[in-house]
Amino acid sequence: MAKKEKQTEPAEKTMPVRPDPNKETILLRYPLDGSVKVVSALKDEKGSPSLIWVEPSGKNQPRFYECNNCREVANFFDMEYRRAFAENRDRKTIPELYKVPFDKVGLIGEELRKLSDDPQNAVILETVKKYRTYTAQLNRITFDIARMPIAELAAEGFDIEQMKKDGAFKLLEVGRQTKLYPVKAVQTGHITKESTYSLHCFFDQNGEIGFKAQSALSEPEYRTDERLRRELTKQDINDLRAKKTLNRLMQHDGEYCFVGFNKDTQRMIYVPCKDVRIPDYIFGQFIGPSRKQEFERGGSVLLENCNYSGNDNHFSGHAHFDVHRRDYVVDDPHYERPYLPEHIRTQMPKEEVDKYFAGEVMKGYRYKGRDGRPFTQDFRLNTETNACEFIDYQKQAASLQQTQTQGPISDPPESMEPQEAPYMAPHIPEEGQDRSQGPRM
Repeated sequence: MAKKEKQTEPAEKTMPVRPDPNKETILLRYPLDGSVKVVSALKDEKGSPSLIWVEPSGKNQPRFYECNNCREVANFFDMEYRRAFAENRDRKTIPELYKVPFDKVGLIGEELRKLSDDPQNAVILETVKKYRTYTAQLNRITFDIARMPIAELAAEGFDIEQMKKDGAFKLLEVGRQTKLYPVKAVQTGHITKESTYSLHCFFDQNGEIGFKAQSALSEPEYRTDERLRRELTKQDINDLRAKKTLNRLMQHDGEYCFVGFNKDTQRMIYVPCKDVRIPDYIFGQFIGPSRKQEFERGGSVLLENCNYSGNDNHFSGHAHFDVHRRDYVVDDPHYERPYLPEHIRTQMPKEEVDKYFAGEVMKGYRYKGRDGRPFTQDFRLNTETNACEFIDYQKQAASLQQTQTQGPISDPPESMEPQEAPYMAPHIPEEGQDRSQGPRM
């Protein structure tokens, strides 16, 4: 068990006038006794982890641990979980983790303490929910926001406040790309030229985080790149346009990669296999050696009796790595009961929810996907799979034409917008694996 120590510091340390809201620390809540602490330091001396904590009060703010390496936090508590399992300890001895801005520590700490007396208090649970985190989530954070050179983006003309509002940095921290953002540059003669760029993070040779900006190509890269034209099949291209990850690996810059396509920039997405860690659990199902071997080859694995965190509606389907979400997802899930993704449900009035579960077609343009964009296709409940499905009217028309003429189904036109896949809220296991590197594009 990790040794816990209360931090004592020299008296000359004084608290800043105002806690920095841009810095985050880790709050701990111990379910066994309801106590709440703040991490001050994490140490691992000769395989013996040591946790130093302080009380969540304003006077201790100078001693708060600054969370700028989420994987360090995840690895520390993953070791604790493994020790607890090996020693057959009560899991309640392991603290719940909350990632909280410095200026919110007092407020959230007090709310967490109240849960001891009223553990089902809906108001408190809703307040603290946005700060709750897990080692599986922390392990996914490859590029910590605290270490990003955001000032450089501002100097280049990017609207940082708009990016924060859009959640762009939350995408960047897990290795994903942003949407296209406009940048105004003053050219010779004081003429202003505006261009648009998509951003993603990378590590330079010194291990520092940097940003790479990509403009949109006039044509899809798979049309202009000679090797891609030679290696990609018509089905591959259709899958890429539909925002799918190819079901096989391809070489890029001498490495085997998972492959996808960014429709905004018209560029290919390559995620090296060595940069993707396969978790021990996916949607609550253990991933043993044989399953991991299949994932390492870029394939998919059938998982059954899966579930999302806090949801007992079990489902089954084929799991695989998705380059757009930088995570493992399940395609074509079959649910025990009718299912509506939570991020869609929260946008619907009750009468619309009732219509959905009654089988009516819902107008997609009225609702937004996880990326904040309106859906381009209508959706409904699939009564065979109990899943939320998007309707491809053009494909239906082509299928009808084939039935009438017995001819081949024509490929959908290049201009057809791909459907927004229903978001599969990740099941959050108690243990996870980190991702050691970001995508290369």
